[in-house]
Amino acid sequence: MLWSEVFNTKILPTYHPAALLREWSYRPIVIADLIKAKEESTRVEMPSPEFTIYIPESIDDLQVCETILENQPWLAVDIETKRQQIECIGFAPNPKTAVVIPFWDFSKKGNSYWDSVESEKQAMLFCKKILMN
Repeated sequence: MLWSEVFNTKILPTYHPAALLREWSYRPIVIADLIKAKEESTRVEMPSPEFTIYIPESIDDLQVCETILENQPWLAVDIETKRQQIECIGFAPNPKTAVVIPFWDFSKKGNSYWDSVESEKQAMLFCKKILMN
């Protein structure tokens, strides 16, 4: 569910009906989307998901991130890339908690999120340690 500032309303993207006719395997997704649209049509307000995203501001903050991620029964991982570079790596121990380790910040000189090459290396080694576990 998205909020459109332009139209001041909720928007729920789904497959076009013609796509559904061409690819019947989309049907369960479209049905789920239509059920969600019906439920959302009764509420005016936009639901705010409750979740927490941790983004370390310094290398020292990685210790907090490690505490969040250690000893988890499962861990979802997502790698975002831009311009053929790893932009960030995200880890989620549950649906309401995520840790994002950024690497690129195009607004900073040198495009690195970290203040030094050594800090960036430590952040990459942190990700390796989490992934190895």
